[in-house]
Amino acid sequence: MSHPIKQYREAHGLTQLELAELLGVSRPLIGHIENGEKVVKAEVAPVWESILGIPRHELRPDLWSSN
Repeated sequence: MSHPIKQYREAHGLTQLELAELLGVSRPLIGHIENGEKVVKAEVAPVWESILGIPRHELRPDLWSSN
């Protein structure tokens, strides 16, 4: 199963660069997150949740439950 960030990006027809610009991060970071090499930082998960509409428990299931 692919990362929710990748699912969002593909569903919205965005490149990694376009998504990175939307979030204010580097394109390589998006690639690393999509590949599971890095995780979304806890402090930005709520911000990304509000921008992308992806629940923080999907961005960081290790920190938040879906309840």
